[in-house]
Amino acid sequence: MTYRPNGVIRLVQYGLKSEVLECSDIWFCMGCNTCSTACPMAIDIAAVMSALREIAIEESVRIAEPGIYNFHQEVLNSIYRYGRTHKLEIMMRYKLRQRDLFSDMDMGLRMLAKRKLDLRPSKIINKTQIRKLFSAKVQKAKGNNDAPS
Repeated sequence: MTYRPNGVIRLVQYGLKSEVLECSDIWFCMGCNTCSTACPMAIDIAAVMSALREIAIEESVRIAEPGIYNFHQEVLNSIYRYGRTHKLEIMMRYKLRQRDLFSDMDMGLRMLAKRKLDLRPSKIINKTQIRKLFSAKVQKAKGNNDAPS
């Protein structure tokens, strides 16, 4: 992290748009709200980070952490397909996309052994509602596509 959450907020306050959108810090935010809870000014920093990521994507800014972005895309694709996340498939697709198949194999096998990863995805009954959410977002951002980008 270069700036940490308070530094990112300061960049926004100073109007340093390109610096804030190109920094890694907005991609490292997990949205846990720890910094938001601790903020003496009651700023929802996690929401600011999320908004900055969206702006960076919309404005085609070079993404400082493409691996994190790719992981987010795989999570969204899983939700689009099943209505919820299928962790095993998310990790497999992410690892294929990164061309890094074996670095976490031992952890994956331990998670499978402890039944932390389902082999088959669980699905929701009414996937059309989820697809409508994606469709509305995509139409607002890009046009008339039906799948997440």
